Amino acid sequence: MPRSYASALEALNTLQRGATVATEGRNTALNPREKISAWLKTLNLDISKPHYIHIAGTKGKGTTCLYTENLLQTYNHCDGRESKIGCLTSPHVMTVRERIRINSYPLTEDSFAYHFWTLWCQMCPGASAGQVETSSPPMLGYPGFITLLAFHVFSKESVDVAILETGMGGETDSTNAITSPIATGITELGLDHMNRLGNSIESIAWHKAGIFKPSVPAFSVPQKEAAVTVLKRRAIEKGVELQFIDDSFIVSNNITLVPDEEFQRHNASLALALAGVYIAGLTTTPSYVTRATARCLEQTELPAKFETITQGNVSWVLSSAHNEMSIAAACRAFMALLAKKTGTYATALLFSHESHRDSTKMLQCVSGNRQFQSCLFCPEVLDESPQVRQDFHDFRKGSSEWTSALQQQESTWQSFRATGVTQKITSVQRALEIVGHPNDEMVVFVLGSAYTSGMARRLLTNGG
Repeated sequence: MPRSYASALEALNTLQRGATVATEGRNTALNPREKISAWLKTLNLDISKPHYIHIAGTKGKGTTCLYTENLLQTYNHCDGRESKIGCLTSPHVMTVRERIRINSYPLTEDSFAYHFWTLWCQMCPGASAGQVETSSPPMLGYPGFITLLAFHVFSKESVDVAILETGMGGETDSTNAITSPIATGITELGLDHMNRLGNSIESIAWHKAGIFKPSVPAFSVPQKEAAVTVLKRRAIEKGVELQFIDDSFIVSNNITLVPDEEFQRHNASLALALAGVYIAGLTTTPSYVTRATARCLEQTELPAKFETITQGNVSWVLSSAHNEMSIAAACRAFMALLAKKTGTYATALLFSHESHRDSTKMLQCVSGNRQFQSCLFCPEVLDESPQVRQDFHDFRKGSSEWTSALQQQESTWQSFRATGVTQKITSVQRALEIVGHPNDEMVVFVLGSAYTSGMARRLLTNGG
């Protein structure tokens, strides 16, 4: 297989199946943290140099990472520093390279391919894609491999500070292979990934607090009482000073965020606290982040995280919300956005979702917030081209699964309301064609899937 960027994506996507072929008949009882730790030892990869900022939570992790990244980048610029800032987030919006960034830029295709093949060939010497030697640890799945690749990149590129977003949970998450972060943060907690983390807020809080490390400053946004109790107990068990932050700095300094909602102010406040630890040299106060530096939060790019892209008379509001909790918050923000509009306009919904989560509850939440003139139900498919789009390709979802999901979602939506035209469509490109270029103003709300919002963004910005 040629060692190109395209072939790297092809090889990477074989891991979406959970590497069942590679690990067949072998002991795979290790959790993600244990698997990646075994590989770090096997590869003799030292990940101890960067200062790590570790972030877990149910909603707002990615946003908090991007806020923290921009705060550190702005501080570097204002202070004349040249330190390297790494950042690992998921999922990606338009390209997998976005998941691993240095100084706010995704890896280039050449850099991604170089680091990918360097690592892949060490893990699979002389083997075909997806195969590992029997003496190796169990092969990592897609998220775990991306995490290992990030560790590899941050080590080889001599990154000074790295911001890590957990994939799922915290205690057993692959990012939790780090042992000495300089700060940890917990974003808003809610019921999600219950098949893996448990079906109570207490169980989920226990998992998320697994990123706490002895004597390392820990911060959390305000939480439900049940979650607070667990977080405090875990902090005591781990010898951690846990601080719950509020949005007073953001409010008192008149920092305006998008959307200008309480949850976003909490995300930004958490980022201020986490960045403040690094800037202050491992102290727990965010006061070292000045008001001037904090102003960068207003300009932080948050692709497809309640981002509005306007083309002609159509405003596309792109949201990555994909669980009931996030969708409820996104709907409140959408209603607030519409409340500021004047004149006559139409609204449309582009909904896409296929997972173990209950899309019925999501749609019920959406239907209670706004009367849409039209509702399009769409799979996570970019366009009608037979060419495989490796950045968006998901081996786990076939056409039959999507057909069933779209039928169920359209039927559910129709049961909630008597008006509004509904339509099942085949791709995001088709959605853009249907909306077209109306003579009157229209607002389209894209919701339910980070990948679908990313595809819309890619088409609307010509891949930019």
